[in-house]
Amino acid sequence: MARRESILRYEQPGSRDHGKTYVLKEPDALTAEWWATRALLLLAQEGVDIGETTGVAGLAAAGMSALGKIKSADLKPLLDEMLTWIFIAPDPAQPTNVRQLNAVMGDVEEIGTLLQLRMAMFELLTGFSMPALPSTSTSATRAPDASSIIQTSRAS
Repeated sequence: MARRESILRYEQPGSRDHGKTYVLKEPDALTAEWWATRALLLLAQEGVDIGETTGVAGLAAAGMSALGKIKSADLKPLLDEMLTWIFIAPDPAQPTNVRQLNAVMGDVEEIGTLLQLRMAMFELLTGFSMPALPSTSTSATRAPDASSIIQTSRAS
């Protein structure tokens, strides 16, 4: 069976990321399991009761919000690694023609976009769907609601 992919077309008028197409690709099983194991171990170090759960299933049970309990210095490598599984389609009409995401060079210009991409990657990795984040911004460039992301999934 092929690895799962998710295509996200960002449709938030007024956003600097409006019209961009991102492709999220499921990592191989060993990479995903090691990523999830490190996240669970960090949660346990912070005193979060993870019970006897392990790996991706355990992380899905804990939920992405649990990652907020991890110290930022420990969490950063996990979040950075997550970005390596996200790509951008420079031409949205050709979502199979992708390149590695480069957030520093402007592939992601809004914090809300980055949060949505991370939540979508977590969902792709774990199969656990996250609720939309409530907006705390009053500007036109607020984090998108579910209607501003057009998502399709496919196997590669």
